[in-house]
Amino acid sequence: MRRMYCLMVTGVVLVLLGCGSPRVETEYNRQHDFSVFRTFDFMPEDEELAKSIPLGWRLLQDSIRESVAVQMESRGFRVAGEEQPDLLVAVHVIAPQRVRRKSDRNDYKVDFFWETEYQGRWLSSHSFKEGTLVLDMVDPGTNRLVWRGWAARVIDDPQDAKGKFEEAVQSLLARFPPE
Repeated sequence: MRRMYCLMVTGVVLVLLGCGSPRVETEYNRQHDFSVFRTFDFMPEDEELAKSIPLGWRLLQDSIRESVAVQMESRGFRVAGEEQPDLLVAVHVIAPQRVRRKSDRNDYKVDFFWETEYQGRWLSSHSFKEGTLVLDMVDPGTNRLVWRGWAARVIDDPQDAKGKFEEAVQSLLARFPPE
């Protein structure tokens, strides 16, 4: 009975983690004055690296950049345009393939006259991607990283990736600028 209860609680927790918001973490330079930042732009991309990114991921990365721009503008920042930006934003998307395996004993009791034996076992596996979004904020004057945020989340369906990464952008930038 206790085992069944533990399995049930574990299942509920896993469902809530999978459906909930992404895990979000941030780090920043506590000595830096973030109030001086008014404008931003995106970090120039490495051309060779950009060529190696598959088209689907490239489109996703462009969508994430759009979400970042919208979120930054909603926080009072503006795109620098032709002028030198106060802040450079770098977007990194990491989505390695992972496999989750679940093994459990599905025991059933077989009583013989001379012994009791437990039989049965099953194994299941589920392939998924754990998407991680990393946003770096760089001071172009010093070329130093001043803020980094990352959010990780399971992506079961590639069709949901865009929405999940947009939610991650919102969660991350809710913590920028740090107070």
